[in-house]
Amino acid sequence: MSEPHASPLRVLNADVLALALRLMEKGKTEKATKSLLWLRPHKDSVDTELRNIQAAIDEAKENSGKALFFEMFRGIDRRRTLLAVGAVNTQAASGAM
Repeated sequence: MSEPHASPLRVLNADVLALALRLMEKGKTEKATKSLLWLRPHKDSVDTELRNIQAAIDEAKENSGKALFFEMFRGIDRRRTLLAVGAVNTQAASGAM
């Protein structure tokens, strides 16, 4: 069977969402609202989505610079990192990639 391709509509949705995210990051909430209203038919869903985007941006700003590269090799994160790297390496070694 052939691989399913992304439909143009899905690509467009992703582009509009990415545009809204960039506009929200720059503080252009009104333009972000307009772009989402073009995509979503209901204003209530757009308002909720904008609040979620803003919350994600605020959380990212709050957490930026706090995590160190070596933290993924400490405690329980070390186990998760080793499992993920091991799985990818095993897949590559078997020729599946």
